[in-house]
Amino acid sequence: MKCRTSDCNELAKYEGYCRFCIGRRWIACEENGCDQLTLPELGGKCFYHRAQRLLSIQDVAQMIGMCEKTVQRMAKDGKIPCTLTDGGHRRFKEEDIKKFLEDRHAQA
Repeated sequence: MKCRTSDCNELAKYEGYCRFCIGRRWIACEENGCDQLTLPELGGKCFYHRAQRLLSIQDVAQMIGMCEKTVQRMAKDGKIPCTLTDGGHRRFKEEDIKKFLEDRHAQA
């Protein structure tokens, strides 16, 4: 695969860029206190901050004491925030689930 940089004909090996162009693309991670580097098209967050604390439907169901289908339905309806992976699987941030539980307990 060719490098994403329009005027470069090198072979792309690093996130779609060649070994020469990738160095020009690095930016600092947007998380406070993080000294890792990332690429702008990866959301401005390093690998650690993009991947940390993502939970599956099974994990969430166990955490909140509901069946997986209920969690899936609530996520589909927007009651529980989630993101979709490239494969179409739902993933939940641990912070979002904790906030959901706090809001639920506050309503009770």
